Amino acid sequence: SLPIDLLDPSIPLNELISQDSTSRPEISESYSKMESAREKMSAETWRPWIPSLHVGVSAGGFGGGTGDNLNNFDGRADVDLLAVWQVKNLGFGTAAARRASQSRYQQAHFEYHRIRDRITSEVAKAYAEVRFGQSRMKIASLREQKADDAHDRSMKRIKGFLGIPLE
Repeated sequence: SLPIDLLDPSIPLNELISQDSTSRPEISESYSKMESAREKMSAETWRPWIPSLHVGVSAGGFGGGTGDNLNNFDGRADVDLLAVWQVKNLGFGTAAARRASQSRYQQAHFEYHRIRDRITSEVAKAYAEVRFGQSRMKIASLREQKADDAHDRSMKRIKGFLGIPLE
């Protein structure tokens, strides 16, 4: 039987780890969650400084006059534009929301690195197992060669009537 090489011995471990870290779906998912948390943290940091804009439009009839004269009717249209800066609970709520978003970002960041470390560990373990298997295959191949050589010499000895078969 011929051995099957699962690993090119010329590829270093750090390159295998790099390849696997970019191709695993869980690392991409975790990175996306971390970036989303970072964007939310940035938004929460800027929230007190950027106003909310509100636009309102109203129209209708407007009329009337002095006394009992109600003949003065005309149309009316109003446009309202508001810029509102919001500070929650005298700034304490805003600070708490900022800290909460920072905490969510840190959790996502730690989870991302935990997954990267797990992937690195899995690749290193598999690499070591394959290398160990390759060395065992070399030893087994040497043993097979020695056994074949011993068998050939024993058969020559028996066929040449130089000794009795050893059992």
